[in-house]
Amino acid sequence: MKHSIKKKDQIEYSFIKQIKSLAMDIPSNYEDIVQFIYEDVCEAADPVQWNDIDVIIGFRRWIENKSE
Repeated sequence: MKHSIKKKDQIEYSFIKQIKSLAMDIPSNYEDIVQFIYEDVCEAADPVQWNDIDVIIGFRRWIENKSE
């Protein structure tokens, strides 16, 4: 369980870094987005070698999911 919490924290940090680099405000549904990205990274990315790109892909998938 600790590993999951640590991984989610790392994903959250990466997501914050990405939205700040785009000069975006933190969205009101931030926690929901982070949870979606976390689940996407756990499901689709390499369990050990995932990186910021996987977080960006997860965010893109969240956007695509919302537009359906």
